[in-house]
Parts: sequence; structure tokens; C-alpha cells
Amino acid sequence: MEQFPDDYECEGQIDIWEWMEEKEQTMKRIKRIVDTGFWSDEKVMNFSPEDKYFWLFLLTNEYTTQLGIYYLPIKKAAFDLGYSVETVETLIERFEIEYDLIRFSETTNEVAIKNYLLYSVVKGGKPVYDCLLKDQMQVRDKSLLAYVYNNLKRKDIDNDTVKSYIESLSKDINDNDNDNDNERIVDESLTNREYKKPKPEKNIIPPTLEMVKAYCEERNNGIDAETFIDFYESKGWLIGKNRMKDWQSAIRTWEKGRKNQGNHEPKNSFSSGFELKV
Repeated sequence: MEQFPDDYECEGQIDIWEWMEEKEQTMKRIKRIVDTGFWSDEKVMNFSPEDKYFWLFLLTNEYTTQLGIYYLPIKKAAFDLGYSVETVETLIERFEIEYDLIRFSETTNEVAIKNYLLYSVVKGGKPVYDCLLKDQMQVRDKSLLAYVYNNLKRKDIDNDTVKSYIESLSKDINDNDNDNDNERIVDESLTNREYKKPKPEKNIIPPTLEMVKAYCEERNNGIDAETFIDFYESKGWLIGKNRMKDWQSAIRTWEKGRKNQGNHEPKNSFSSGFELKV
């Protein structure tokens, strides 16, 4: 994986498209392996077509590394997939929280695929081991390394190269004494850091039609679920300039609006009359 520019902090602070163009000119085309069992995997079989498409993209796009932790430019991903940036962000959230298959760092725009190492290394040997070490050095958010390690240390790993690398990663993560250069992993406390708890079902954005219908029926508020979803779908699930955090709170605000407007459905200008605090 190519080293980030020195002044890189997060997407948007550099000319991302200029950097992408320079990177593509020098990037070597690398082949990634997808097992034929991909399609019979129980989790994949329950994916929507959109989920399968996005999952294949995460496994095979040009920014992937042997380690399975890499920088993922959201705008470029949206362009490659033919999706909006908002859709890609929603898919990332779904795969992180609902499916628990990845971890995404909003600080560095890096993604870690939890079980990638179980499938990305077929043969192994010193060249592959050295490649994994090189990929590790490029990771900016070191918590992603701890995330991968904490998952794989419980797995029965057959590949000797991967097994040796995981043992090496364990020593790096638990080494608190020699963490003085930028190529080392942060100290042991990182492995014990509590990750944010998954959002409860009520806060999944966007909610499904069935979820909204069930909640409206439970509250007997007479709000049409399709109208609610269509309204916020047209706004990209934003409230003002901020992404909606709690759709049930928005439903309750609609209830207040109906009372104030004499039991009429909110018009498209509804949000201008209320400050939704969700």
C-alpha cells in the first residue's frame, strides 16, 4: 500500500482527485483471490444484491492490501460503484454494525476486513510475510490492527505464514516498552479499548419500511410510513446539514407537527418549521 502524503489527515484536506490520478499512474495491478465458496457462504446468501456487490468491491478493489487493512477514499469508491457518497457511507455502516465484517476509521478513512487474512494468503513464505509487515507499517489507525488480531487469535489458522504473522502481531500489540517509532503498534491498552457499542435497531439509518410501519402502528399515530421514508430519502436522511441519528425521534416530532397542523401530513417544508433534535 502506498504511503499517504505527509500532509494527509483525512479525506477533504488534500486534493484527493489529484492524488488518486498520480497513484493510478504508478499502481501495479494486483490480482485478488475470491474463493468459489463466496456464493455459498451463509452470510452472503442472505445479502441483498447491493450488499453482495459492495462486499465484492471491498475484497477486490484496487486499494486492497494483502493484510486487508487499507485506505478507502469514499468519493472514489462511490465513483467506482456508481453510487452516491451517502449510499457508500450507509453500506459501510451496515457492514460494520449490522454484519460485523469490517471496522472503518473515520479519522483516517481506513477500512479493516475482519477475516481477510484467512483467505488472502494461499501459499505463503518469506516474501508474503514481508509483504504483511510492510502493509502493517502503512496502517495509520493502529486500533484496526488490534481489531484484526483480536478476531484472528481465536481462529484455527492452517497457513503457517499467517500463523507466524499473527504471533508477531501479538508481540507488537502487547509490547509497551519499545513503542518509540512510527512503525510500532500502539501499546497494549489499545487492544483493551472498548469499541463503540453497536447501535440498537431503532437507530439504523435508513430504517426499513417495515420498521417504520411497526413503530407508527405501535404508537397509533396515523403517520404514513411510505411518506416518512420518501420525505427523508429525498433529503439523503439529513436534518439540516447533519445526518439523522434517531428516526424514531423524527417520527415523534412528526406527531407533534400533525397535532399543530390539524392532523395533516407534513409537507415538504415540514422541517423548516421544527428543529429536529435527534
